[in-house]
Amino acid sequence: MHLEMSDDQSTSTSPAVYANPWALRLGFALIVGFTLILGMVSFDNAHRSSMETFSETTSVGDANYFPLPDAAHLPVVGVTLNGKPLYVKSVEKVEVRDTHTQLAGKDDSQKLSIYTLAGSATEVEIKRVPAGVFLLKIEPGVYLAAHSVN
Repeated sequence: MHLEMSDDQSTSTSPAVYANPWALRLGFALIVGFTLILGMVSFDNAHRSSMETFSETTSVGDANYFPLPDAAHLPVVGVTLNGKPLYVKSVEKVEVRDTHTQLAGKDDSQKLSIYTLAGSATEVEIKRVPAGVFLLKIEPGVYLAAHSVN
């Protein structure tokens, strides 16, 4: 059996694509958009630890408490902040809401946090803690005052 091709079949090329040009552009744009989104998600996942950092600036959750000194040996150097001693002159407890404190720094041993009053402190708390006085946490919401001069 022998099949003959007509001239119409031998000269025809690939079948024609019947699509509107805007549909092709839209499809291409969607593919490019999804590729960009996939690239950005991959970048975010690879750099998540450097992009998402959190630091607590109040004393909320701080469980490293300053040990209460012996009242017979006051004043005593409680901690050192940047090489400068902070003196505890009294064992009188100062009550301040943990959310009304702000981190002033860590002691030189990096074990204890040192706080000051934040701008959100109430008038009563401001009267309890004069300006320039640091706070050493001894329990939740309770602090000792530490002074930079003896």
